[in-house]
Amino acid sequence: MAQLVAYLNSGHPVYAEGGDFGYSNRTSELWPYFGATYLGDGQPSGTGNVQSLTGETGSLADGLSVTYPYQQSPDSYVDEFGADGGAIVLRSQDNVGRVVSRETPVYRTVLSSTIFGATSGTDCDTLMAAYIDYLLLGTGINQGGTPQPAARTAVVPSVARVGHGVRLETSGPARELSVLDVSGRIHSGWSLPAGEAVTTWNVGTDVAPGAYFLQVRAAGSTVAYPFTVVR
Repeated sequence: MAQLVAYLNSGHPVYAEGGDFGYSNRTSELWPYFGATYLGDGQPSGTGNVQSLTGETGSLADGLSVTYPYQQSPDSYVDEFGADGGAIVLRSQDNVGRVVSRETPVYRTVLSSTIFGATSGTDCDTLMAAYIDYLLLGTGINQGGTPQPAARTAVVPSVARVGHGVRLETSGPARELSVLDVSGRIHSGWSLPAGEAVTTWNVGTDVAPGAYFLQVRAAGSTVAYPFTVVR
């Protein structure tokens, strides 16, 4: 707990997810830091919890909607959240809060009882980008605005799998590539010369599924490209 508080107070964003995150921490003092309240443990997957998730009006996910594997393994005891100092981001089809965000002058957090890597739909990439933009705004990680340091950048495939390699393709001037998670922690990095180049990130078994992004630094600017890691 003390480490989390110190991490947040030093200006770092935090993204946390997991169906039993709330249940496992229901008596913890961490809830004010996420601006959330734990309302319930949800139902077993045989009964079912989440069919779809819809962005709350005015939230970072406003206008977005994704589907969830109802009555399948990720849908087991999906915790139910309320907002207390934070804001509901996504609600399931039964109007229950499943994702909460909180913004303070020092840090930002997103807490999700659903697993991002299990969602599907045309809005998935947009939702991931919204999470990243929200969490990293003002941290200096995603600075640079509109400048594009690479003429072409791609993560192939866009959904990487633990234990497999993913191609990082870029072109343009000399540049530095880094793979970061949503907390800003660097997992791997490369320095590439000018011109088109391809490198590979071998996704280790210690890499947790979730939202990641490829950060490209070149010509005095930095741009991040989101992608997903799944099991």
